[in-house]
Amino acid sequence: MNWGTKIVISLGVFIAFIASLGVFMMISNDEKVEKDYYERDLMYEKEIQAQRNAQSLSAEVALDISDTHLIFSFPKEIKEYQGKILFLRPDNAQKDQTFEMKLEKNQMQKIEVMPLQKGLWKIKAQWQMNGKLYQSKVFEWIKY
Repeated sequence: MNWGTKIVISLGVFIAFIASLGVFMMISNDEKVEKDYYERDLMYEKEIQAQRNAQSLSAEVALDISDTHLIFSFPKEIKEYQGKILFLRPDNAQKDQTFEMKLEKNQMQKIEVMPLQKGLWKIKAQWQMNGKLYQSKVFEWIKY
């Protein structure tokens, strides 16, 4: 067999591989889109609007971290609210935790670190006030 035949055979094998790969991708439509994508998109729009509402306040929500507590500082104009602080685990949604917002007179809330497991946490506050939704930016915190 000469080198010309080897090149033709190599090209034929390559073309067959690419064609079979294309056919496989067309056949295995594993539903890459979520089934409730429309509802999720609407929820995402509400989250964006809630973040914009929070940015329109006099200050942003701040997070201070100590060895024993996470201390949230909220804007002064938050009154007559209903809300929660969400602790989300990207690696395991079953470990997610929710705390009710109960601000002290100085517009702060402390959450004890002890019951939370070690690892990465994404934290956000969501509240409703005067018929509007508000949401803080997402904080990332790693407990060691």
